[in-house]
Amino acid sequence: MADTKMPEPSNEWTFPERRKPYTRIIVVQMKNFSMRLKHAGTMRQLEVIKRDILRSALVANMQAIQELRTIANVRAVELKYKNPKGGEWWR
Repeated sequence: MADTKMPEPSNEWTFPERRKPYTRIIVVQMKNFSMRLKHAGTMRQLEVIKRDILRSALVANMQAIQELRTIANVRAVELKYKNPKGGEWWR
């Protein structure tokens, strides 16, 4: 007798731990932008780097953008950024 029961649906795509690794070009861009963000000395430099990130090919990868956004917000706090509403620099 053949087994006619359908297999259980896989939830592998719903778990955040199941992310694909970055491609080589994205890794290179991530390292470049993260180093630039960490070495930015003024808020104006952070603005320029943010603009460059949003114009790059990384825009299609939300996970990469979120990681860079976190680095940028940490650096903005180090540069004494204060939002009157208490929010982050890069929302």
